[in-house]
Formats: sequence, C-alpha cells, structure tokens
Amino acid sequence: MCYSPVAYEQSVDQGAIATWKNSLVQPNASVEDAIKVLSNSALKIALVADSDSKLIGSITDGDIRRALLKGSTISSNVTDVMNSNPIVVSQNCNRDRALKIMSQHRIFQVPIVNENFQLIGIHLWNEVTPKIMRDNKMLI
Repeated sequence: MCYSPVAYEQSVDQGAIATWKNSLVQPNASVEDAIKVLSNSALKIALVADSDSKLIGSITDGDIRRALLKGSTISSNVTDVMNSNPIVVSQNCNRDRALKIMSQHRIFQVPIVNENFQLIGIHLWNEVTPKIMRDNKMLI
C-alpha cells in the first residue's frame, strides 16, 4: 500500500501525527532547543525544517554527542550539528520498503517527504515491524 499525504494521515492515529510534528525544530534553533525537543519526544529524532515544512536535516542524540566532543556547545546552531543528508522515503513508499530501508541503514526512524521534500510524516521502526504474538505461559 502506498500512502498519499491524506491517506497516510488517515491511516495513523492523530496522536502519532502530533508527536512527529512536535519533533520539528527551526534551522535557527540552538542545540539546546534540539535537546529539549529530543527530551520531550519519544521519537528519538529532531527534524530540522523550514517554515514551509521542507526538511533540511535531522538530529539524534548521537549527532549532538559527536558535535559536543568536537567542540560545539549547546548554544551552537542546529545546522552545525545536524545530519544534512538524512535518509528519507517518499510518500509512495510502502511499509515493507520503509522497513527494508531502515534495516539496511540501521536506523529506527525515516522521515516521509513529498515531491517538494516537505515533511508529511515519519515511519518508526516499532510501527512498521510486524507485531509478533507469542503464546508464552508464565508462572508467578
């Protein structure tokens, strides 16, 4: 199944949409701002986007840690520490393809963009991997 922006947003609960939108940071934000976004979001990624939602880069805890070790500070601009070439998928990428891309690149999140590179969502590893039901019996 391929997603259009509307179909994608209808296929995901509105709480999940609000969650990825809360992971957005403006390009003029500081590293401290990005840390706050990462801390307040369960997504483990901050997405740097302009006022038109065009994706500029992504930031993870690891990006910040490496930047701090190289001399950046929490006052540094997010554009100095972000990954300016993040792995993304198009809005037409189905769940199985997104899972394969995440597996190949060993990533847990992949932003979904339209033809103008505007963010329309995000695939999360724990949402695209099939749920395995196990019939485990426990004795307490």
